[in-house]
Amino acid sequence: MVIPAGTPDPVPHRIALDRAEIQIDASQLRRTARFTDGSIRAIAMNWADVKRIVAFRRDVLTNAVVSVAVTDKANVVVLDEQMNGWPTLIESLPTHVALATTFAEWLNESAHEPLSAHWTILFRA
Repeated sequence: MVIPAGTPDPVPHRIALDRAEIQIDASQLRRTARFTDGSIRAIAMNWADVKRIVAFRRDVLTNAVVSVAVTDKANVVVLDEQMNGWPTLIESLPTHVALATTFAEWLNESAHEPLSAHWTILFRA
């Protein structure tokens, strides 16, 4: 494609996450993400297929955000404390998987290392 001379440079269109929702039931974990361009991406994982759950902190702008990455054989879904449904997810994790370390224990330990991501495997199949 040729852009005619004198045409201003196109403004890059940045697509960002607008909001996300976590839903869980007895058989599945679902995350629905809505983006600033109006697109929606949903992903579902069966609890029986979850291979690993890792807790960590990541820097988002100037704040540390508590997160978990849930992995099955085909996907990695990152969920965080800013998403709708986060408290229900954290409370129900032990119901769906046998945690090696509870989320509360991890959170307590990670508080002693404020500048660290403090990656911890909570569950591994």
